[in-house]
Amino acid sequence: MRGAGLGATALPAMSAAYASVEQRNLPMANTTLNILQRLGGPTLTTLCALVLAQLLGAHPALAGLNAWAATFLLLAVLHAVMAVTAMRLPGT
Repeated sequence: MRGAGLGATALPAMSAAYASVEQRNLPMANTTLNILQRLGGPTLTTLCALVLAQLLGAHPALAGLNAWAATFLLLAVLHAVMAVTAMRLPGT
């Protein structure tokens, strides 16, 4: 599901980003977007791994959830935020 969502939103997001940039600034925009893509995924993966490691070391459960469920909830919230953001992309 995640891969399908990323595939469905990545190209429109990149197209919208490039469409909003002047022709002379496209090389810099391409470099900037490439860097952001390459840093964004590993950063969120590391965040989730750190949260999981922290929760695995804690004895009491977070709001009745075990460490795995709490981390999954974090991922679900992050994906919901990304979905809302993707829906706000310009349609034209």
